[in-house]
Amino acid sequence: MTETSRAHPRTVNCGGGAVELALLQATDRADLDRFIAGLPATDLLFVPRDIRHPKVVDAWMRALQDGRMRGLAARRDGVLVGCTSIHIDPLSWSRHVGELRVLVATSERGRGLGRVLIQECFIQALELGLKNWWRR
Repeated sequence: MTETSRAHPRTVNCGGGAVELALLQATDRADLDRFIAGLPATDLLFVPRDIRHPKVVDAWMRALQDGRMRGLAARRDGVLVGCTSIHIDPLSWSRHVGELRVLVATSERGRGLGRVLIQECFIQALELGLKNWWRR
């Protein structure tokens, strides 16, 4: 762990209520399927693959298991309301580069959850050894 590490699971206050942040795991598959099904189709236009397709989510779960992806699950009252993912390619010329993604349920928007998830995801990226381009 680096000096920026944060323990998970942990609870944060977003929009006047508690949200639990935990590491995203393959065992979250059913919750993730329900979460994705509740996202507006227009949100999915910004995701490079059709995450509504079971094969895509299967690949996502395998990537979590083998370390090519890391992420967080955000739950309010036990319901998945947001998630992050960091996709890395260990065989890439640029192994220090990753793709960060954040999805937030429409019911949670404007409450600060997206900002919290972005900050937490960025900390995870630094822990993975990914480099931010402005730091020398």
